[in-house]
Amino acid sequence: MMTMEEMKNEAEMTSMVSMTLYTVMYPVFHELERVNLSAAQTLRAAFIKSGSRERLTE
Repeated sequence: MMTMEEMKNEAEMTSMVSMTLYTVMYPVFHELERVNLSAAQTLRAAFIKSGSRERLTE
C-alpha cells in the first residue's frame, strides 16, 4: 500500500509528464487544427484518453 507521501509524489510526477507532453505536442495540435480540425480534435482526445487510462492502470 502506498503512503500519502508516495501518492503525492506520484501525482506530481504524472502532472509534470502531462504538462511536458502537452507543451511538446501543442504546436502539432495547433498546426493540425489549421489543416484539419476534426483530425486535431480526434488526436487530442486520444492523447487525453490514453493519459487517463495510463493513470488508472498504475
